[in-house]
Amino acid sequence: FARLGHAEPSVRQNVRLLITKIGKELPHAIIYPTVVGHVENPSSRQLSSILEALRESRPELVRGVQGLIGELSRCSILKEDLFFSSLQELNPKVSSGLRLMREETSRIRDNSTLSDGDRRRILREKYDAITKPVRMALEPLKKVFAGEQSSDHDKNFVSSFSSSFTDALASFRNPADIFEAEAAWEPMLALMRSLTVQLRRTKLSLNSISPYLGQLRATDIPMPGIDAEDEEEDSKRVTIASFDDQVDILLTKTKPKKIAIIGPDGISRRD
Repeated sequence: FARLGHAEPSVRQNVRLLITKIGKELPHAIIYPTVVGHVENPSSRQLSSILEALRESRPELVRGVQGLIGELSRCSILKEDLFFSSLQELNPKVSSGLRLMREETSRIRDNSTLSDGDRRRILREKYDAITKPVRMALEPLKKVFAGEQSSDHDKNFVSSFSSSFTDALASFRNPADIFEAEAAWEPMLALMRSLTVQLRRTKLSLNSISPYLGQLRATDIPMPGIDAEDEEEDSKRVTIASFDDQVDILLTKTKPKKIAIIGPDGISRRD
């Protein structure tokens, strides 16, 4: 599959034809790298051609694997993971901006030639200019809480943090006291502290984060990472029977999740 990106068009074409030929005889052998590769590089004509050939010959297989990959990808980075990570990235920028704002406040407050109204106006203009990049970066995060939620876990997250984020965003946009601008970010810091407690969990229910995966039973989707010795003999093909409901979360920066896949033999394989 790496050769599909070869610089020579003739090499790319020959590799595509070879993989397509393999796919006609052993579709399970190429389905995962094809689907995953197409997700990562949808503009690839070679991968699109291979995927289309698979879709024509084995439409159910393609739909099943695409659904599986999509859900596993969604579960790997949950809404709260994305949300918290975004706030963490912005926090140093906010701290730097508020530190600059504190210096400006001290300087302008000591300027006896300015009226109180002028001081507030000047500080507000400086605050808006300093915080504009962060405010613009915060706006897209509203989408995390918008629309229909696909799982109970997402619904609980939205109900727990949506209003807090709205209030924190309003506080940051319009400080209650421009002379105490640092206080405008405190509601967002409080939200992050609350979310940190939730993110310390080491286990989740698969049904709560992905009803789709939790309800899969006796599928024809091949078990990832296992090669079938003979595609023509179903007895030798290891498929996904179901998923274990327990999802383990590793407490590292990226919060990787381990999900156990159960085969027809009842053996659990954790990825």
